[in-house]
Amino acid sequence: MGKYCFRIRFKRSSSTTLNVDRNLISIKIPNHNSKLVLRSRDMNKSIKESTEWVLKGSGFRTFDSAQEFGNKYLDILKVSFAKLRIGVEFGNRSPKSGVTKSGIKFFEIIS
Repeated sequence: MGKYCFRIRFKRSSSTTLNVDRNLISIKIPNHNSKLVLRSRDMNKSIKESTEWVLKGSGFRTFDSAQEFGNKYLDILKVSFAKLRIGVEFGNRSPKSGVTKSGIKFFEIIS
């Protein structure tokens, strides 16, 4: 068991949630000895009640492997919550957007 970990904190929309009455869920990582947990940020609240959640992975042998798995599971979280139609906000890790010059011209034409 390694000593490195990752933690992804995020907020969920107040209108949707996971219907889990416990404050944490342990998730098995296939073919890996590391531990993955989805939990309420406030351990006194269930996942269903909490609007802030944490995904924590621990037991990685190197910093790089913890970072690699953290990035992988961040992507998995984004896709999973989108499929479940649960709005989540990842702070600085949220997808970025922008408007190109062509896009600005398009909006000028249609307005």
